[in-house]
Amino acid sequence: MTVFFKNAKIPFLRWAGEFIVVLLGVLGALAVDNYRENRNERALERSYLESLYEDTIEASERAKFVRERNVPTIDAAIQLINWMEGEGSPSNIEDLRFAISRATSGGGVTGESVTWQEIVSNGHVRLIRNSELRRKLITHAETRSGLGNMVRVTADDGIREFRNGGIYHVLPIEFYAGTLTLSDNLLPDALLALRSNPALLMSAKESVVHRSRQQNFLSRLQDELDNMAPLIQAELLQYE
Repeated sequence: MTVFFKNAKIPFLRWAGEFIVVLLGVLGALAVDNYRENRNERALERSYLESLYEDTIEASERAKFVRERNVPTIDAAIQLINWMEGEGSPSNIEDLRFAISRATSGGGVTGESVTWQEIVSNGHVRLIRNSELRRKLITHAETRSGLGNMVRVTADDGIREFRNGGIYHVLPIEFYAGTLTLSDNLLPDALLALRSNPALLMSAKESVVHRSRQQNFLSRLQDELDNMAPLIQAELLQYE
């Protein structure tokens, strides 16, 4: 009986040993796969961070540029509205033409980079290990896709309506016919045409409102970008 149990132990121990060897092999393979996957994800994270840092700096500078360009546009539109409401008058026809040209220019909201779109659409934001930076990236993406689209459309539509559907349809044809030098004799008729069109005045006021909202959006956008840049840079330093 004792001999039987001793003989029975031999295959059991062999099986147990083989099982342990197989188990260790599987665990080892899984560990290697996990190591490779983690290494690939870290390489991808670094690539994203490098692109994000460049995009963040560029987008912040772009937002600042558009904001600064919008200031004289809004000022000119307000000046034009005052003239249309009878609060003062331009000193000459060129001042009026310049104000109209300035008031109907500008526009443009910073577009979303390919890196931002890829990270958000593919769910790769999870690769960013810094939770604070990850949260800011998500918030920024929501700002762009939601408020950004709305502001971009309304601001551009407001200027377009004021320019194409309004002001160039009520002024004397000489004003926008490409004449290089305009006579000041056109000024009374031009002012009369502007002041006799309530719809145009409303359109001008709406363009100022929309452009002011765009300014607020750009300010918020720039603040988010400027807050993210140091975090991205700090994460990149870990790879050096």
